[in-house]
Amino acid sequence: MSDNWEYTCSKGVLHKCEVDEECEPDNRKLFHTVHHPERGSMSADISPYQSGREVLELWIEAGYPHRLWGAWNLPMLIAYLAGKNNWSENPNCLDNIPALSHWKH
Repeated sequence: MSDNWEYTCSKGVLHKCEVDEECEPDNRKLFHTVHHPERGSMSADISPYQSGREVLELWIEAGYPHRLWGAWNLPMLIAYLAGKNNWSENPNCLDNIPALSHWKH
């Protein structure tokens, strides 16, 4: 199974996103690919076990980060983006990120 969509990030860049599912009798993994208009295709270092559209879109907003101590997941990306955007100084700093438009502080 595959999920494909387009996502325009807060910088106005249109990305083509893919999530491919690999199922085994005892396991399910999701693999994430982003097609950037200038950088080409890249595999997102996102946990294959806890993921989906929101996580991939946040990974894009975070600037396509490489693994720090493990594959990225939703709580890690939210914390990373909050720190990157000076959360302590402005609790509404994440409001301009489309993937977090529904997130309540």
